[in-house]
Amino acid sequence: MSLRACDRAEAALDEVLRLDPTMAWAHIQAATCLSAIGELDAAIDRYERGLALDSALLTWANLNHEYGNTLLRRGDVEGAELTFRRMIDSNTPSNRAIGLRSLGLLEMYRGRFGEAVSALETSATVYGATGVPLSELRNRIFLALAMASLGRSDAYFAQLEIASAIADSINMEPYWLGLLGTRYARAGRPDVARRFLDAMEPVLSEQDLSDLAARDLLRGEIALAEGDADSAVPLFERARANRVDGLTAAGLARALVAAGRVDRAIEAYEAVLGHMELGWEAQQDWVLAHYELGRLHEARGQVPEAIAFYSQFVTIWQEADADAQPSVQAVRRRIESLRLERGIG
Repeated sequence: MSLRACDRAEAALDEVLRLDPTMAWAHIQAATCLSAIGELDAAIDRYERGLALDSALLTWANLNHEYGNTLLRRGDVEGAELTFRRMIDSNTPSNRAIGLRSLGLLEMYRGRFGEAVSALETSATVYGATGVPLSELRNRIFLALAMASLGRSDAYFAQLEIASAIADSINMEPYWLGLLGTRYARAGRPDVARRFLDAMEPVLSEQDLSDLAARDLLRGEIALAEGDADSAVPLFERARANRVDGLTAAGLARALVAAGRVDRAIEAYEAVLGHMELGWEAQQDWVLAHYELGRLHEARGQVPEAIAFYSQFVTIWQEADADAQPSVQAVRRRIESLRLERGIG
């Protein structure tokens, strides 16, 4: 959404509030718009004004998740956690499942993957028991990512196998098939990823830009997994032309690095940071983009920039659990080494 469109929407919603000052949803809709364009302080103010009028909205559907992640994007980690725990404490299974997923993703953001696994597994179990297979599938993919970060490759593939079984049992849109296929491709199994690419064809619409992006994104991941970075780059570029988000930016960035095109890779990773899609599928790519940008700037001899991005990475993961700490400590040592080499205090 553009700034101009958001301004128009906010003006219309203010007119609604002028006619009925008790209309809490008008504030919430304005907040959603402001959050989408990165006006975080204004968005949070609107959320809080709406919630003051109707506090029950805090545990309504995905609103809790959206509000909590807006707080997180502004840097309020504790506020995000408290918000998600309100959802968990709700007495309905669906709310509890949503809250646990939100908390699990927050723990992944913090590098606390053991805590994330606990929350996501419980959420997945609730979704499975209440017959919400797509939501369970999403959780299984998130769990796979957490398991990979803990170095548990067997558990990673076990979660993907559960997700694959769910995918075989329901009608799946190309977007979701692409996400699952991507996990196999990135784990060095392009052969399995191709199965999900093939499954897209009967359900893909050539007129749907998101469908086309999902296909090219997975094609790019498969090419990259097979060592063909030169073919992967234009596939990711085409995916990004059809769907501008953190996933397409991250795929393109990885392909550009593999192709040795560092300048453009830096631009692509900066685009990942610009999307700042916390609480969604591109969150892990967003966190790790800080490290990758540090590495790329260091390779180019741009030490102050490298230190800045490395420092942002270790700040995000300053509370990371023991399994992630070796990575964090290695980056801290690299920061100190770079400072000593360049005489930076």
